[in-house]
Parts: sequence; C-alpha cells; structure tokens
Amino acid sequence: MRRALRIYPVYFLIVGFAFLVLPILAQTLNIRVTLPASKWKYLLFLSNYDYTDHVFFLKLLWSISVEEQFYIGFILLTVFFKNFFFPLCTALGLIYFGFIYFVTTGAISHEYFNPLNYLPCFVGGMLLAKINYSNPSHLRQFLWISLGIMICGFAASGLGDYFMNAINLAIASLFTILIGLLLLKRKQVESVRLRLFRLTEYLGKMTYGLYVYSGIVITLNLTVFHIKNSFLQLLVESLILFPLAIISYKYFELPFLRLKEKWR
Repeated sequence: MRRALRIYPVYFLIVGFAFLVLPILAQTLNIRVTLPASKWKYLLFLSNYDYTDHVFFLKLLWSISVEEQFYIGFILLTVFFKNFFFPLCTALGLIYFGFIYFVTTGAISHEYFNPLNYLPCFVGGMLLAKINYSNPSHLRQFLWISLGIMICGFAASGLGDYFMNAINLAIASLFTILIGLLLLKRKQVESVRLRLFRLTEYLGKMTYGLYVYSGIVITLNLTVFHIKNSFLQLLVESLILFPLAIISYKYFELPFLRLKEKWR
C-alpha cells in the first residue's frame, strides 16, 4: 500500500488527463492525437503489451506497468518466502535463462517491454534485501559474487549475438553492487549526504515526477514547439519539466505520501 501511494496518484493523473482532458484540448487546438484503443491496459498496468502507435507520453509509462507486474507477482509469491526464498530465486533465475534461450534461438521475440527481461534486476534486489536484513554479515560475500557475475556478463556479451543478453545480467549485477556498497557504507554515506547533498536529496524526491511528466513535455515539443536545436530543446523542456515536477510533488503527491504513516 505504501508503494501504491507513491506510484498510483501521478500515474492515474497522467492516464486520466490523456483519456478525459486531452481529446477536448486536441479538438479545441485542432491537433491530431492518437490514443490507445485498449484503454483498459493502462488501467490494469498492462500497457507494456499495447503495441499500437499512440501518444508518446502514455507509451513512456510501460516501465511502470512492468514494475507493477513484479510487485503483484511478489505479493503472490510471499507465501513461499519464509521457507523457500532461495529456491524461489533460483527458479526465477532458471525462468530467465529459459526465456533467454528461446530468445536467442528465435522461438520468441525479444522486446524491451517484456517483464522477463528484468528478472535479473528483480531477483538481485530480492536477494540483496534478504541478505541485508537477515544475514548482513554475508553481504560482502554476496557483492563479490555479484562482481563475478558482472564481469562474466560483460565479457560474454562481447562474444557475439548469441550472448548479447548476458548484458542484462551484468547491468543488474552492477546496480546490485552499487546499492550493496551504499548499504555497507551507510554511516559514511549518511554523513556525507547530510553535509553535501541536500539539493540532490530534494531532487531525488521528485525523480518519479520528473520521469512521468517528461513524456508530456517531450510530446509538447513534438506537437507544439517543434524545436529542432538539441540544446535549446533541452533547455526549454527542463524549464517546463522541473517546475512541473516540483509543483506536483508539493501540492499533489505529498498529501498522498503523508498517508504512508498509517501503513508503517
């Protein structure tokens, strides 16, 4: 529920704007806008399976659908966590390798929005959290293993097309290592953060808003501004995006986030 309070309000604000307000604006401004035929996929977090061509800022939400599908799967699998956590992670790993096998043999297509592509990231995060909270003394050994997987993954990805998908393992291992190092050095990181990174901490609270609203800002340029110069485009989009994310966080997202206290 706490995670839902972070994700759902802005997500459904964007979806509601697209389905209810945008058609009226498009008709008023005489701008052609294409919306997805299967709107229910956005309501059920299945938009990553919508392959039709429609407005860009909605298509950008595919990663949120992948994330929500993982959370739902995570909840359904919690019954096995207490006694079968590591076998479960092993099974998920085998599912990923099976998926990659069928991709490399051409039996199934390899699309970036398929949730199975991100199983290494999800499993790495699950293992990291489990070890950190249950056996923190083993965290360092786990990071060394992750380092070995990362090196092998990057090396294998250079051996040809058959091993290209090993890059997913390498990247997942890299982020696992980075987060694990932050956990190992949390006291030092906290000290540095308090002294030097108050600005980045403030901006970090708005990263979700920056992501979801970026699609609207980019779409605005593509349909209204038509700025071709890359530097000017970045400048204009940033001048719109950052204030939009700040206002959204302060006046729209924060009231929902305060409700998290009820689910501690």
